[in-house]
Amino acid sequence: MGRSSSSARRPAPSSSAGTKATPGNAHYSASKHGLVALTNALAIEAGEFGIRVNSIHPYSIDTPMVEPEAMMKIFSKYPAFLHSFSPMPYKPVAHEGKPGLQEFMTPEEVSDVVAWLAGDGSATISGSQIAVDRGTAKY
Repeated sequence: MGRSSSSARRPAPSSSAGTKATPGNAHYSASKHGLVALTNALAIEAGEFGIRVNSIHPYSIDTPMVEPEAMMKIFSKYPAFLHSFSPMPYKPVAHEGKPGLQEFMTPEEVSDVVAWLAGDGSATISGSQIAVDRGTAKY
């Protein structure tokens, strides 16, 4: 990432699975929880050199990784898994051309958060896990 006169920044991309375990993908959750630990350790170790390290945890991003039909197939086969997942948006909600909370987010919306973390506006933040999920992981 870029360097300013005061510090370097390193946003670490992760997933909501790094802050909330979900059944059926222990391997994925474990790797994302590992990024949380790495973020915390690096924030301490690199902080003395003016380097800030944070992780972002997106959920429900409109990418090929999210396939609603595949998720429904898994939930049909393993209904007990459903309670562990935050609500998945099923359809877009139009609000005068603005995205609604029920929609999948775009990769660009996530990159806006990464750009903010890499900028001077987040200069006081390090060692944090930033949920990029429109609040859905609170369920």
